[in-house]
Amino acid sequence: RRAVRAISACRSFVRRRHFRKRREGSGVEAQRILLLCDLPTARRSECKQVRLYRELLFAEGFYELQSGVYTRMVESRSSRDIHVRHLSVALPPSGRIRLITLTERQFQQSPLLCGEESNQEVVGSELDIFI
Repeated sequence: RRAVRAISACRSFVRRRHFRKRREGSGVEAQRILLLCDLPTARRSECKQVRLYRELLFAEGFYELQSGVYTRMVESRSSRDIHVRHLSVALPPSGRIRLITLTERQFQQSPLLCGEESNQEVVGSELDIFI
């Protein structure tokens, strides 16, 4: 009986492992949203709108990669679309905002030409292991 249980446990482990490999190779991988902002801050009202939009970005889970560039990891395109919809509702009336989606592999392969990685980038790449 113990041998039969061990064999069936081994078979189920192999099936789970095969399924996991198949799922990982199915093209579904973590993505990174890059949000590039060029917002005016000449008037006091514009500064307030920029501040409110930044607060929304941070509430949505974005962090500032560098000045005017925000990033967030998402699991799928549908998750990305939800965040885009939330951000589109509260757009400031003026300025330019561009959204770029990269796979996590593309983001990790982008070279850092000057300076050091921020702590948030290092923590973000460590979180990829768990997704």
